[in-house]
Amino acid sequence: MARIAVIDDEQSVCHAFQAFLGDEGHEVAIAATAQRGLALLDDFEPDLVILDIRLPDADGLDVLARIVQAPDPPAVLIITAHGTMDTAIEAMRRGAFEYLTKPIDLEEAKLVVERALQSRQLSHEVARLRKELRGGAPLLVGNSPAMQKVYKTIGAVAPANATVLIRGESGTGKELVARAIHQASPRAKGPFAPVDCTALPEHLIESELYGYEAGAFTGATSAKPGRIEQASGGTLLLDEIGELSAGAQAKLLRFLETRQTERLGSTRTLSLDVRILAATNEDLEAKRRQGTFREDLFYRIHVVTLDLPPLRQRKEDIPLLIAHFLEQVAGGRRLQISQAALDVLVAHEWPGNVRELRNAVEHAVIACRGDVILPEHLPRLHAPGRGGPADELQRAAAAVLAAKMAQHPEGTAPLYDLMVEELDRAVISEALRLTGRNQARTAALLGLHRTTLRNKIRQYGL
Repeated sequence: MARIAVIDDEQSVCHAFQAFLGDEGHEVAIAATAQRGLALLDDFEPDLVILDIRLPDADGLDVLARIVQAPDPPAVLIITAHGTMDTAIEAMRRGAFEYLTKPIDLEEAKLVVERALQSRQLSHEVARLRKELRGGAPLLVGNSPAMQKVYKTIGAVAPANATVLIRGESGTGKELVARAIHQASPRAKGPFAPVDCTALPEHLIESELYGYEAGAFTGATSAKPGRIEQASGGTLLLDEIGELSAGAQAKLLRFLETRQTERLGSTRTLSLDVRILAATNEDLEAKRRQGTFREDLFYRIHVVTLDLPPLRQRKEDIPLLIAHFLEQVAGGRRLQISQAALDVLVAHEWPGNVRELRNAVEHAVIACRGDVILPEHLPRLHAPGRGGPADELQRAAAAVLAAKMAQHPEGTAPLYDLMVEELDRAVISEALRLTGRNQARTAALLGLHRTTLRNKIRQYGL
């Protein structure tokens, strides 16, 4: 279990936590002053600190600053009275995990302590990942079962020379998987050449892939090796292979069968040692049935298939991905992400997958002027295949209004009040979901007093 330090000048609070958390199996130490508490941190090395915002010998914010600047700081829960709520929120902005209000609800405190300790464990995992990143990290990030399956497949196919078809939605990291296969293969010292088939106009595909000799066509003033030739001894990735024209498919099939080709304008045959990897976000099987993708080429590239999961199916990897992207884009700043902002990011469905998440983190880094990323620093996140949240809200309001009008003929009920009540209920319900039904954080997120929130929860039966 965990080591927990309680720094509070009220003996009743300290002993209540000591008894309650001790029964949960935790080791608890207490201190009544900031001086004794800071000394306790050095000797006890707690995983979690429960810190009163008002201490007899120091400001709790100053103590918090000392704690979070440690090389491996513990998670911090702030204790506050209602009169110091603004100070508690400021403490969260400065790196505290959460705050508890007096009088302490021990059952609520138990849930918050569990979440804080989980956050502490995640921080250690993030630190490990950052260390790996600085030392030459793996290309792929994630410990979910879905990603473990991907890693096993990469390990199995990398040593072979077989063609691999990598399937996945846009933004899932298909090129990174291809690079990982290349780096784990005997060809790792050779070139890795990605080709985006959607970026090549049809009339340039052949010359780009196979190269040309001087004078092969107007404007060809000098010879140029093709992408396949440039990848000789290494790996060629054909990204979005489903976009190749019929003619390009036929020539690619011939190369896969013979491993020989010629530059445009040349009669000299080149024998090339290139491993071909292909990637697609399309249903090639459907295109094969429709006749828009050659059946013989389909089976030629379908030797091994690797399916990449969308981000919505591996949300447990989102905190690690955020740490990875912060390391890349924070420019040396030591930024943290608040639990409230993390809740928002985990709740999103990510139609743009990992690429969209990276963009969101980059936006938040630019918007954040402090040390902690909060929900207001995040970009507006849109649902897939629809308009923005405002459009969705308008459609939902229209549906609810139509239902209310059917129940209450015009003039027989205050429809405006009924609609506002429906919105109020929906907002509070969603905020409770995002915060794991943590009333303290829900109240802070919505800017409500805890008493007001509790009354609404009872009123709406939430």
